[in-house]
Amino acid sequence: MSLPEAHRRFQGELRSLIDKKVLVRLADGRTYRGTVVGIDINTLSLVLSDAETDQGSKISKVIVHGSRISEIIVEEEAVFEPREFADFIVQKLQLPPHAIEVSDQFRYVIVYHKYKITESGVEGEGPFAQRLYDLLQEYLRSKQRKSS
Repeated sequence: MSLPEAHRRFQGELRSLIDKKVLVRLADGRTYRGTVVGIDINTLSLVLSDAETDQGSKISKVIVHGSRISEIIVEEEAVFEPREFADFIVQKLQLPPHAIEVSDQFRYVIVYHKYKITESGVEGEGPFAQRLYDLLQEYLRSKQRKSS
């Protein structure tokens, strides 16, 4: 794997932390637990919402500079699996395989070079975009039921 490819994958992993629950351990040993709502890729800084300190203090938002972070532990499993979702919509909509493009690295599915689907939703407009959104919700509900 080339260095640029490794760098892109690392950035993709950081971006996938958005809306995930994490435990952030600081270099001094203190911790924050919360939901990632923002990331600065250049400084590796994080914005956490609904955070809690290791002493139990609640904080609505905290910005942690990347230079203070020792480790980030993801506490929430990814629900959206791009390849699995692509297979799901091919089966449900009986789409030809060439109509689907999957990026495991950036965690998206593109349908007909027009509609982009991520765990966050569907980019695109019209009745077909709504159908894809409905299928995404069905897929996510089925995944949540399996994990419960």
